[in-house]
Amino acid sequence: MVNAAVEEMMYRGAVVGGLVESKVPTCILLPLQAIAFGTIHIGGFPRGWVGVSLATVYGFLLGVIRLRSRGLLAPWAGHVLTDLVIVAIVFSVARWARSLSDLGIEAREWKIEDGYSEI
Repeated sequence: MVNAAVEEMMYRGAVVGGLVESKVPTCILLPLQAIAFGTIHIGGFPRGWVGVSLATVYGFLLGVIRLRSRGLLAPWAGHVLTDLVIVAIVFSVARWARSLSDLGIEAREWKIEDGYSEI
């Protein structure tokens, strides 16, 4: 929740707010803040350019929500819910891999774009 609040204050608060005040057109400010948001997620889940691409699209949508809601509460709430879903997915995959290991089935590495992830 804190991470989502910090990221929303930075990207949808400071960046979007500053660009709006500078009268930057929406068709420019939305992609700019989305690319900045996506880029910081290169080490996230999933890693690499796949993660950056997903986070960029998501950042664009959060920017739209920010502009339509005229505040940070709605994008923050969406960000928190998304983070919770991601955590649930990661824990589910880890539990699934441990179940396979308990059955004697070796977990293998899955190549994810530029990095590797253990399952």
